[in-house]
Amino acid sequence: MNKVNFYTWPLLLILTVVFFVFSPVLSHDFVSWDDEGHLLENLHVRSLSFDNINKIFHTTVNKTYIPLTIFSFAVEYHWFGYNPFFYHLDNILLHLGVVVLVYLLVLRLGFSSMAAALAALLFGIHPMRVESVAWVTQRKDVLYAFFYLLAIYHYAGYIKNRKASSYVWAFLCGVLSILAKPMALSLPLVLFLLDWFLKRRWGPNLFLEKIPFAVTIFPVAWWTYVLNMRAVEPSFPQAPLTWLWSLAFYISKFFFPADLLVLYQLPQPVSLANPAFCSAVGLALVVLYILVRLRRQRLLIFAAAYFFLSIFFLLRFDSKQDLTFVADRFMYLPSLGICIGTGFFIDWALAHWGEKERELRCFILGVVVVVFFTLGALAHARAQKWGDENLLWSSVIEEHPNAVACNQLGNYFLKRKDYPRALENYERAIRLKPFYNRPY
Repeated sequence: MNKVNFYTWPLLLILTVVFFVFSPVLSHDFVSWDDEGHLLENLHVRSLSFDNINKIFHTTVNKTYIPLTIFSFAVEYHWFGYNPFFYHLDNILLHLGVVVLVYLLVLRLGFSSMAAALAALLFGIHPMRVESVAWVTQRKDVLYAFFYLLAIYHYAGYIKNRKASSYVWAFLCGVLSILAKPMALSLPLVLFLLDWFLKRRWGPNLFLEKIPFAVTIFPVAWWTYVLNMRAVEPSFPQAPLTWLWSLAFYISKFFFPADLLVLYQLPQPVSLANPAFCSAVGLALVVLYILVRLRRQRLLIFAAAYFFLSIFFLLRFDSKQDLTFVADRFMYLPSLGICIGTGFFIDWALAHWGEKERELRCFILGVVVVVFFTLGALAHARAQKWGDENLLWSSVIEEHPNAVACNQLGNYFLKRKDYPRALENYERAIRLKPFYNRPY
C-alpha cells in the first residue's frame, strides 16, 4: 500500500461515518432561532450585485460582524433560493472539511496516522458539534473553523519549511476566518503556542510575524465587543465562581456529553453552598493539579493551552442572565486540543499497554469502539431534534422546560394561526418566568 492510500482510506472512512451521523439534518427545515435575521429576512443575501456585496461587508447582523458568512448565504440564495436542503448540505460539507483539516494538522504536528484518525473522528462525531452543524445560522462556526485550521496548518508548514508562501497563506486564511466569526480573535495567541510546541527559538521575529494577524483580527473583534458590551459590576465571590463554573461546564460536557440543551441557565444561587459551583471549583483544582504534576508532558500542556486560549474570551464572570451564557457551539473549535490529546493518549496506550498483552490491547480497542459508537449515536439522535421549530422547541421543553422555549413554540403555533396552542405555550412561559416580557 503506497503512502497516499495509507492516509486516504482511514480519512475516507472517517468522513463516511461523520456524514452518516449528521445526515438527518439534510431533511430539516429552517428554525425561528436567528435564521430569520441572518438569512430568511436578511435582504442582503438576496443579491450578488457589487453594491450589495459591498453592503454585506459594511453591515453587522445581530450586532456581530460576519460578512463572509452572510456572503456564503447570498451565494446559496442566488442558486437555490430558500431551499433548506442546500444550506444544511453546505454546513455538513464544511464540517467534513474541518475534519479533514484536523486529520492533516495532527499529521503535520508530527503525530502518527492513528492519533490523527482518532482525533479527527472524535472531533467529527462529538455530540457538542450538532448545534454548529444542524443550525443553519451557525454556518459561522464551521466556516470560521475551516479557515482558522487552514491558517494553523499553513503556519505549521511555515515553521518547518520557512517559505514565505506558507506564511502568506496562513495570513490570508486568518483574515477569512475573522470575517466569518469574531471568535478567530484567539488565532495570534494559538500561533505563539504552535511556535512553542514545535520548538522554535524565541526572538523578535516571532512577535513581528504576528503583527499582521493582530492588526487585521483585533479591530474586527473589538468592533463586535463594543457593539455588545454592557455595564457589569463584578462581585466577589460571585464573579470568580461564575467564571469557574463556565470553564468547568465546557470541560465536563465534553467528557460527559449527556443532557445537552439548546439553552442553559446559570445555577442559582451563585455560592459555594450550591453543589454546582462547589464541584466546578473542585474540577478546576483537579485539572490544575494534573497540569502542574505533568507539566513536562509537552502534548498535555499544548492541549490544555489550546483549549484555554481559544475558549478564554467566551468565559463569563457576570451572573446576568442571557441566552448565550454558555452554549455547545462555543466548543466547536476550542475542543480541538482535547481531541488531539485524546487521540495521542489512545494511540500511546495501544502501543505501550497492549504491547505484550494481546488481551489488554483488545480490551482497550473494545472500550474505544464502544465510546466512539456511543458518541456517534448520541450525535445522530440529537441531530434529528433540529428537524423544524416544532420538533426543536418541543424537545427542549420536554428535556428542560424554560420560558424562552415555550415562547418560541408559541410563536410557531401563532404563525400557523393555531391560537389555542399558541396561548397555551405563552401562558406556560409566563408561569415559568413572570417577568419575561415577550410572551405578554
